Amino acid sequence: MDVTVAEEFKSVATRYREHWINGLSGLVAGACGILVGHPFDTMKIRLQVGDATKKAQVGAKSVSELYRGIIPPLLTSGCTQFMVFTIYEYVKLSLRQEQGGAGMSNLNATFTAATIAGAVSSYITSPIQLIKVQQQSSPDNLTLRQCYHKVTKAYGWRGLFHGAVPVMTIEGIGRGVYMLTYEYMKQTLACEEYPETGLAVRAAAASCAGSFSWLVMYPLDSIKSRRLSDLSLKSSYQCYRTTMNGGGIPAFYRGCAFAMLRSIPVAATVLPLYEYCREKFAQVL
Repeated sequence: MDVTVAEEFKSVATRYREHWINGLSGLVAGACGILVGHPFDTMKIRLQVGDATKKAQVGAKSVSELYRGIIPPLLTSGCTQFMVFTIYEYVKLSLRQEQGGAGMSNLNATFTAATIAGAVSSYITSPIQLIKVQQQSSPDNLTLRQCYHKVTKAYGWRGLFHGAVPVMTIEGIGRGVYMLTYEYMKQTLACEEYPETGLAVRAAAASCAGSFSWLVMYPLDSIKSRRLSDLSLKSSYQCYRTTMNGGGIPAFYRGCAFAMLRSIPVAATVLPLYEYCREKFAQVL
């Protein structure tokens, strides 16, 4: 009986250790990704929500202006990525181990686990993204506190979840496409000279995954950005019609170049750094 209890305790301790390793690795990688990609994100938001004829709105007068709105995601990215990667690894492992180890294939499990993790995280990221986009798109240089009071005064606390549906869709399916492409490209690019675990393969695969996922999800991201910046829009469909009437299909891809450019350094930082941290934390924790 004592041996059984000891083995069970050891098993539980091992699982908790793995969760902490996954979460801490996501925390570090997520924070670094925010620092690298936020200036590009600011330009993308301004292109998506601004008038295409007013290109001056996209420009920034200083580096600090490009980092406007970074505080909400930077303060919360650690907790969010901790949760995302913990859920992702747990669900993926569970799916792979179903039916006595004859569960889903690696790629199917990757897509499913990443989609679930992203969708769950959207309950936290939706209010954060709303405040961030409000700051980035505002011409009045509103502070974090001013944006929060502006939204809650007009719409109450529920206003913080304005646009939650497109956020959940992008966080879920978008992350699924992102992680699926990453795993697929690692397998495709790996060779005897450049192994799958090598930094070069990981960085190249992550860059491809970031660019491809943005290309696929960008029209929906444009709708999301417009909904989060304009609180008078009542639905995603209304936002779709407004965007279509304002510029047709090209309007949905306004700023796509910035997004794809941003995705290369961000993805090449986040996923390789996440896997590197997992390996190092596993050695010391």
